[in-house]
Amino acid sequence: MIQEYHHKQQLQEPSIMTSITLGSSYLNKVVMSLDSIPIGNIVEEKNDMMMITDSNDGNKFTIPSCKIISVDNTDTNNIFVDIEYKEVKRYRIVE
Repeated sequence: MIQEYHHKQQLQEPSIMTSITLGSSYLNKVVMSLDSIPIGNIVEEKNDMMMITDSNDGNKFTIPSCKIISVDNTDTNNIFVDIEYKEVKRYRIVE
């Protein structure tokens, strides 16, 4: 019963989240982890990978584009990825 209610609510309420579109450019968008912590901004897209730079500490990450789960098309322009913030270190580029 609860699932039916949630499904009905999802159909009736307008959503600000949209599914990803292949070939879309996400440059300069803010990447957010599953736990809503900002990872950084996308500075480059190549070979189905996103290069992300955290302007706070200068860390760089390369995350596969397939990890994008949704795009927020409001003024915030965020992309949510299927990674918790504690997992981000796996994608860090060591220079």
